[in-house]
Amino acid sequence: MLKIRKLLLLTVMLFLTAITFAQVTTGSITGVVKDKKGTLLTGATIIAKHEPTGTIYTVVSRAGGRFDIVSVIPGGPYSISASYVGYQSFNLTDVNVPLGDKYDVTIEIGEQEVSLSEVVVTGRSGSQKTGASSNFSRRQVTNLPNISRSLTAVTRATPQSNGNSFAGMNNRYNNLTIDGSLFNNNFGRSGDGFVPGGATSAVSIDAIDQIQVNIAPYDVRQAGFIGGGVNAVTRRGTNNWYGTAYSFYRDQSFNGTKVLKQTVANQPRKTQIYGGSIGGPIIKDKLFFFVNAEYEQRTSPGQIWLAKRPGVNDGNPQLTPVLATDLDNLSTFLKSEYGINTGGYEGYNFETQ
Repeated sequence: MLKIRKLLLLTVMLFLTAITFAQVTTGSITGVVKDKKGTLLTGATIIAKHEPTGTIYTVVSRAGGRFDIVSVIPGGPYSISASYVGYQSFNLTDVNVPLGDKYDVTIEIGEQEVSLSEVVVTGRSGSQKTGASSNFSRRQVTNLPNISRSLTAVTRATPQSNGNSFAGMNNRYNNLTIDGSLFNNNFGRSGDGFVPGGATSAVSIDAIDQIQVNIAPYDVRQAGFIGGGVNAVTRRGTNNWYGTAYSFYRDQSFNGTKVLKQTVANQPRKTQIYGGSIGGPIIKDKLFFFVNAEYEQRTSPGQIWLAKRPGVNDGNPQLTPVLATDLDNLSTFLKSEYGINTGGYEGYNFETQ
């Protein structure tokens, strides 16, 4: 019986470990506290405040002056302060914590009896990566050119990327998560946009806050992929009210028709998007909300090939060897014998809402 219980416990632990892979939705702040002489201070109080929401994280430096503030809201800005008995206080502002990575800061403080005008307060800071990765902040997600309004249009700025391929690996080996949930469906609604077949992104790019692309992370929390791990988190409400309203339009006139001095087909197509979002506080410093809604209408060619009509469309680059007369005869036969109306076999469009 004891062996069975141990086996069940081990199975549950392995299952919980598996489902937490590649679901990092936070960041962390780490560092060390020391005085001007380089003495490491144990017992210093470090406070990190997320200014948009008023969320406060407090820790005390342990032996060796080290401290770790884990599972903090990614982004910022943060303000970091440190205090220690007999020493001046330390303050650092405009800190942004990258998604899935560490923001490292060295806090150096002077003794209390030194005149304030002569105190030198310095801080060395920066993010620490756990492997080859790229981070994209809300500002970058908003400002990067994004004709397709997709995550791929942002992640292609990763040095190791080639479209949806990372480090030369097939895109089927990627792992895409949004707020810790898997969005790897390549045949329907996925986390990316403009999926072949008419499906759109499950989450609007307007609702994305930060994106992280991992190639080979030295991090046991992130696994389940060989190519790239695309990890995104959505926006959240803050103490300030904010909102957006937007529209997006694109048709065939936005596409070129010349490739290497040759004219290519440019079938009629159209995409029209209307959307908006709003976020704000429900209870200041405690409870917030964020809502995004988007409506899209899309028209795309059903297929671009043409049936052969000798002497009429000879030389057309979309021409097939199938005769239009054969297709017409087949359509007539199906309608007369079985009552099936096949409809048109060329020049039709897909309408998606």
